[in-house]
Amino acid sequence: MPLILGIETASDICSVAIGEGDQVIAERTLTEGMRHSSALTGLVDEVLKEANIPIKELSAVAISNGPGSYTGLRVGASTAKGICYSLNIPLIAVPTLESLAYDIDPQSDDFVLATLDARRMEAYAALYNGGNLQGDTYAIIWDEDSIQSLIEVSKSLIICGTGVEKAASLFEGYKQVIIKSNQCNAKAITSLAFAKYQDQDFCDIAYHDPFYFKNPNITKSKKSVLG
Repeated sequence: MPLILGIETASDICSVAIGEGDQVIAERTLTEGMRHSSALTGLVDEVLKEANIPIKELSAVAISNGPGSYTGLRVGASTAKGICYSLNIPLIAVPTLESLAYDIDPQSDDFVLATLDARRMEAYAALYNGGNLQGDTYAIIWDEDSIQSLIEVSKSLIICGTGVEKAASLFEGYKQVIIKSNQCNAKAITSLAFAKYQDQDFCDIAYHDPFYFKNPNITKSKKSVLG
């Protein structure tokens, strides 16, 4: 069975797991917030030791591919690419929102809207049914209009992820909506990567970039470079 290292860095959570086939055998998660660049390689070493697996025995590396934090996704992708290059193994990209939906219910007959917190009352969102993406990933602004459009999707709707927390009160009174707030984790990434490994759904390591959805928010200095 393939041994897959999963890396989740799309949010404040930094999480690493190892799966043997579709079974996760070791996992480490850091929740202290945006310490990805300093903590990720240490977490990788810890899960390898826990699973008693030499790094050279890995079959592939899977990353949470976004949307999410620009810096976090970059750190995860760079680390994964370095391991893949050094071991000559494939890189697998798993959509972050798909992993959030999978974490709630891998094959739910209900419609599952996976969300990831963005700025203010905005979230990244993607709708799934039976594990299959329905339409495109999009940005949703939590207000009465967006809620009404969601209510029309199905008689039963599960809304999960970090993006629903600040909007939970808006869904009070809608019995057909089930709120299940959950965090990103490498366990779901690793489990989903197994099917992609079987299908040989691999990335071009040299040219692959995560799906940022939005460009990084960079503030330019107003000072003249000439002083």
